[in-house]
Amino acid sequence: MSFWKAREIMNEFAVAIDVSNGSSHFRCFKSSSEPLGPSLKFRHDQDGLAFLEERVMKLQEKLAAEPVFVYEATGVYTRPVERYLLSHGYRICQISPLESAAQRRTDIHGKKTDKTDPAYIAQAYFSKTKKAPKEKEDPYWHALRLMNREYEETMNHLRTYKVSFQSTLAIVFPGYQTLGKDPYTPISLMALRRFPHPEMILHKKRETVIRRVMKDTRMSENRVARWVDKMIRLAQTTYPGCEKDDLEVELLIRKIDDILACDRRCKEILQQLIARAADSEYFECLCSIKGVGANLAARILAEVGDISRFRNVKALIAYAGLDPRKNQSGEKKGEHLGISKKGNRRLRTILYLAVTCNLRQGDPYDPISEYYKKKRQQSHPLAHTAAVIAASGKLLRTAYGMCNTKTMYLRHSPL
Repeated sequence: MSFWKAREIMNEFAVAIDVSNGSSHFRCFKSSSEPLGPSLKFRHDQDGLAFLEERVMKLQEKLAAEPVFVYEATGVYTRPVERYLLSHGYRICQISPLESAAQRRTDIHGKKTDKTDPAYIAQAYFSKTKKAPKEKEDPYWHALRLMNREYEETMNHLRTYKVSFQSTLAIVFPGYQTLGKDPYTPISLMALRRFPHPEMILHKKRETVIRRVMKDTRMSENRVARWVDKMIRLAQTTYPGCEKDDLEVELLIRKIDDILACDRRCKEILQQLIARAADSEYFECLCSIKGVGANLAARILAEVGDISRFRNVKALIAYAGLDPRKNQSGEKKGEHLGISKKGNRRLRTILYLAVTCNLRQGDPYDPISEYYKKKRQQSHPLAHTAAVIAASGKLLRTAYGMCNTKTMYLRHSPL
């Protein structure tokens, strides 16, 4: 029997929890308009969670009804409460903050407070008919998602370090970023770390500079020599904004070290993520999609999880927030005005990147590329970004079908 059929016949009451950092307020409801007592506060420690369970158990005995704990999906703050409830065998149900916000807007006095929010959460729960209960996540998928989140967080740190590096570089060695297409290659960073200020390289013999950079990078003499020659030419013409003994030079070296360490960590996490994702039965299917290599396949799996948990492809599209947003007012009634963006934004970003990689390969007979072109050339053509987003949905629908049927990706053959 499905959860929702069981819910119709089961005598239950909702324990609506407004989750905060370290503590929460809860209130029990028999229906959306029938509270079972006042709003109470509990801490997210052993005593506080035991207090929550004790109050709920008393109501459970009094009403001869089963509790279902309902709360908003608010990220990390819910984790202690969620773990406690699942480990004690309780049913829990997450709702979107948008759903409770919609209930608050219908209230003429809809103020947002810790004590009143449980009522709106309960109203959102009782008004829903298609919300599945949250179950304890499989450790494999949980670990995969955590690794991807760590990878993204480390990548964000790396971007921050690079921005800070560029600011200091413009003072210490102006123009250095123009020596190559990518200022973050090993030879670029290691040579700069060894000779961070123009005066430091001008006061050394060319052969000495080449030898020291070769020692740091372990690259061929010819390659290092070409780079060193460019550095020397720049050092002879540029004018730094500080002396070679100023603090800015030391700061530049520190920032180079931060970039190198963070880049190594990103690569380590990604390798571990790919190795774990490769154990999934879906991994090879996703890797076969043009534009989706091992990197993106692992990250897609990390955010989607077990694809079989989605009852149909529409549920997966909604999970990604790629389902259409509709306007039901005025002359534009029912017209699609873009995507809802109510789902997993990380997954949308990864899919967008995958479509971009697919388009770069320039295969005119690739189904995703064909879909993108169709959206760009239709009677009301989409802009590039909108067409890529539409193709992201196409890619996700394709991935869903492939993973469910265990088939590989096929390009269209020319006639």
